[in-house]
Amino acid sequence: VDLPVEEEREEIIKIHLRKIKRSLSSEAVKKIAQASRGYSGAELEAGVIAGLWKAFSDGKRNLTEEDIIFSINQDIPLSITMKEQMATLRKWVETRARPASSKKEIEEVTSNGKRRKATSLDELN
Repeated sequence: VDLPVEEEREEIIKIHLRKIKRSLSSEAVKKIAQASRGYSGAELEAGVIAGLWKAFSDGKRNLTEEDIIFSINQDIPLSITMKEQMATLRKWVETRARPASSKKEIEEVTSNGKRRKATSLDELN
């Protein structure tokens, strides 16, 4: 239970691109994943869909990574707007739930959009 790390965000983006029958290069997907630190899977899905609408409204052109990154950047992720609640949930999960990810890295997005890495929740406090 936590936000997806970069590799997981790449996979989530690919899944949602397939759902709308679109594809982008591996490099483009990586750029989107790097630009979306702190975003949940649902927020990534919304960004892909909004990016498609942007491309369509710009003249029915092909979807690009810039469309998705632009769309993602229009929203503030819950990891920032609900930072305190996320910290509380992470603390609760530490002793009561199994990690959804096999990754040992924990990502935290601070209010200024920068990321700190840690291997335990104690390091984030």
